[in-house]
Amino acid sequence: MKDVKIALCNWWGLVKPGGYLIIVVPDEDLYEQGIWPSIFNSDHKATFNLRKLKSWSPVSYDIQALVGALPGAEIIEARLQDEGYDRRLMQRTGWGQFLFRLGLLRQRAFGRMLRTRLSGYRRRILIRRVNVALNCIEALLGKWEPIDQTRGVAVAQIQVVA
Repeated sequence: MKDVKIALCNWWGLVKPGGYLIIVVPDEDLYEQGIWPSIFNSDHKATFNLRKLKSWSPVSYDIQALVGALPGAEIIEARLQDEGYDRRLMQRTGWGQFLFRLGLLRQRAFGRMLRTRLSGYRRRILIRRVNVALNCIEALLGKWEPIDQTRGVAVAQIQVVA
């Protein structure tokens, strides 16, 4: 969905009188795990939450509020579905998450370095030095890697029925 509000309005317009609209979207905290843009699905344009006052995501939508604002809509159910999800796998230290984000920046920086006009030898030396330094820091502080639990039996989604 490029524009969440327009998509919901268009879908709602297709529902017959007395019919139901069922929306299932990934929960931003369980699926994206505080990282945007999504590392698990590069096609995601937005994140969704259920009645949160404040979100970490710059593109977050309260899906219950959006559906509830549709003309004539009555929310029958709005709930988080997290069956099989192990929240212990989300535990991380502040340093671990910092290092993970640093790793993402490292990947982007290396991509840029590969496109520079440095000689191949100088480029390899620079990349090796940066890698050694960051690997030492990660070993000392402990790195955290997010896990996409939805590839297994877990679900990390919000369902709204109107």
